[in-house]
Amino acid sequence: MTDSNMLKVLLYSDGSQHSLSAAVYTANLLRSIPNMHLTVLYVRDNVENTLGGDSDLIEPRPVDPKSDWVKHLMGEADSDKIIQYSEILAKTKEIFSNRGYDVKQQVVYSDSSSSDTAKAILDYSTKNAFELIIMGTRGLTSLKGLIHGSLTHVMINKSTIPVLLVKKLPQEFVDRYCTAGDIEDQTNVLLYSDGSHQAFSAAVYAANLFKTIPNMHLTVMQVRERDEGSLETSQGWIDTWPVSPTSEWIKHVMDASDPETKKHYHEILTKTNEIFFKKDHKVNHQVSYASNNISDVSDVILDYATKNPFSLLIVGTRGLSTINGLIFGSFAHNLLNKATLPVLLIKKLPQEFIDSYMTNTES
Repeated sequence: MTDSNMLKVLLYSDGSQHSLSAAVYTANLLRSIPNMHLTVLYVRDNVENTLGGDSDLIEPRPVDPKSDWVKHLMGEADSDKIIQYSEILAKTKEIFSNRGYDVKQQVVYSDSSSSDTAKAILDYSTKNAFELIIMGTRGLTSLKGLIHGSLTHVMINKSTIPVLLVKKLPQEFVDRYCTAGDIEDQTNVLLYSDGSHQAFSAAVYAANLFKTIPNMHLTVMQVRERDEGSLETSQGWIDTWPVSPTSEWIKHVMDASDPETKKHYHEILTKTNEIFFKKDHKVNHQVSYASNNISDVSDVILDYATKNPFSLLIVGTRGLSTINGLIFGSFAHNLLNKATLPVLLIKKLPQEFIDSYMTNTES
């Protein structure tokens, strides 16, 4: 990032109802992040002699009721839904207009396959140094989608940039969105931590968000194996957070690393703790218990997330590449298919992100 408080976000729009949910969620983020710069990206079918376009070539915006895909969305809705969609669109358009100088539009061209569409999105996002991609999704339930390559699967597996997936937004979120003022009182984020390399990357990304979202409150959640008499606890995050490289799960992360990498991890951990300690009153810790299987762990996380007013779940992941993972239930598949709130998946963070994270200071 050129500015330590700026967040460059890419919203992929394909005209689906899930895309509308993603646009609404993104608009809500615009209210919470003063220096968020947004580009709405469209991918159109490749035809001879077509080139990438810019915002001057695209009319109207996806939040305009005259847009073809909005008319299509309205055409499939009953009268009550049409009224609600109109309110949502009006609110989204108002937010986008108020932040007009921070919202751009871009067209790129691709063949119609999921793989080619994903490549077009990722090429554009990488070349322009975006730090977050937001897209709507129907979920990851299809075996055919995994074998032949659904857009969501391809994006998660190939993207080096964190991908935030939005399904249909909960009604409570929509109601709050349509009635709230310009600034939300609080952005509640849940970070799931399991002590893996990917969880460490997710923690670093969450710490970086603290620098861009002034009203962000974070809960770090761990799920332990259930035994007799175990009860959920909520406590200060530093009770179990790895405050030094000697903490158990950081030792696990560092174990297979060479000395130079261990030094690098130590520096990243120091930076992350510096941010978390500064935000101490905005960081909580939750310990919950579950049976030692993927489905139960997912259920415990999502049950806690649903009962509390979280607007984002951040999770580290290795990706979604295995067929066995879909058939027998990988953690990321399970979580994404059951979640009703947006899920931000973090793999290994790009070196450019880490370099920027380490050198930037909070304002």
